[in-house]
Amino acid sequence: MLDDTIAGTDLYYASLYYPRHIRESLCALEVTRRAIASILQRKIDPGVANIKLSWWWDEVERYRSNKPRHPALRQLREHGPSSETIGVGLHTLVENVQTQISQQATINRQTRLEDIQFINESIFRYMAELSANRQGSYDLVLKIAYLNEMANQLLSSLSEPQSTRLLANAVASALLDLSSTLSICSRALRRRQTFFFTLALINRRVLEITNENLVHNRNRTELLPITKLWISWRTSFWG
Repeated sequence: MLDDTIAGTDLYYASLYYPRHIRESLCALEVTRRAIASILQRKIDPGVANIKLSWWWDEVERYRSNKPRHPALRQLREHGPSSETIGVGLHTLVENVQTQISQQATINRQTRLEDIQFINESIFRYMAELSANRQGSYDLVLKIAYLNEMANQLLSSLSEPQSTRLLANAVASALLDLSSTLSICSRALRRRQTFFFTLALINRRVLEITNENLVHNRNRTELLPITKLWISWRTSFWG
């Protein structure tokens, strides 16, 4: 159901080599997570944001009752192995975004990273379990997920009015954080958690290009499909 929506995107390539039921569950869950979490990033009126979050709360409730309307939740209902666990996690996500909306935004990097963890931890942890198809310790995987989400938010804000110097520092810091964390992850972990690592490696390459060309280009760079395919294949089969 989401094939046309995610075709050619980072989600498509990150999930490419998974069995169909896992691939469709991961993509549906991440599409839903991004839709809910992005309400916080759009800088819209808090009243409007709360209306959107109320809609999502009701939609997750419908999902838990097997009556979702959103295409991602319908796909998740069809392929997700535990609707109750996912439903609780998504309701927690909505609540956490609502909590953050009532607080003053911060530009402090560490605080922003903590906010990302607070909002997304339950969903990312479930996705880590689903993508590896086993239980285990996911500390490094979750750190990659949080850093990747921070990179996503930064790359999405490139065209907004802001100091080039401050933006350049933020891009350089995000690139360093993501690269240094990726460097300590084993090949076995990368292969086992292909979904998260493919997303992170794609964003690391985009950050590298952005870092090199920021003065001349303040728009998010899209990698060629063949580049995303190579990153996905290499991560899945080599690490």
